[in-house]
Amino acid sequence: MATTDKAIYIVTWKPAYAAMLGMPEDSVERIVVTLAQGGFAQGVADFQRQVKERFLDSEFDYQGFELDRTAEVFDRYFTLDEPDQVIDLDE
Repeated sequence: MATTDKAIYIVTWKPAYAAMLGMPEDSVERIVVTLAQGGFAQGVADFQRQVKERFLDSEFDYQGFELDRTAEVFDRYFTLDEPDQVIDLDE
């Protein structure tokens, strides 16, 4: 994870999500998401679950989908990756 006060992840569509949107299954969208990092007691797995659920809240509200906002649903339609490197050009 980048050394910053925000966690940065890349969310990528899986073919199942493109199909659900009515787009060709080879359509791919990659989205950069950021979220303020939790406290010291928060584990990485818990934090990633929170990122997945909050992303689904945003995406499904935007698209108008009435699906559960769970990590399992996220994993069905998206992948979550950490970037190899983050460069803040404002610093």
